[in-house]
Amino acid sequence: MNGLSKQCDEFPFAATWEGSAMNGQKWFSIRLIPSESNQAAGNWLGKWYAYDRILDNDRFHVQVEAPTEITSIRSEGTPQEGQDYRSSGNFKIDNIPPYATKLKWTITDGPTDAHFDVMHDVSFGIDETIFSDLHNGSITDIKKSEDLYIAKPSNTGGKSFTVHVTAVP
Repeated sequence: MNGLSKQCDEFPFAATWEGSAMNGQKWFSIRLIPSESNQAAGNWLGKWYAYDRILDNDRFHVQVEAPTEITSIRSEGTPQEGQDYRSSGNFKIDNIPPYATKLKWTITDGPTDAHFDVMHDVSFGIDETIFSDLHNGSITDIKKSEDLYIAKPSNTGGKSFTVHVTAVP
């Protein structure tokens, strides 16, 4: 397995009375994930129990927050005609869910190994680079803004691509 080991991740958490180890029922979910991820989540969970003083038989509620797509934008594989950098129309980043801490940038069609910048369209001024050298799977801080565009595409072979921007916890 390329030196990576896997472990069984479960929900509800195995450490709870509802978890797969304790409930004697079949209403739980399991999945193999990288050991490092499972151990990190277990460590985080243990620290949360201690921080919030969750004791044996204490009740608590887990609300799962799924990633939320903020926008998607189609980009040309090269700058648009008459433009030095711009390869897409404008888009905005707003309506960020309160639980979100980062943005994830995903290329869903076209050359998935493309790289690009995101710039802010400044009327009567010099456009500012907001994010540099993004690629499929990049994670960035959240920067709300209007009038953004994809710029300086590279590694595209001249082919168009679509970028989805997702707010993640």
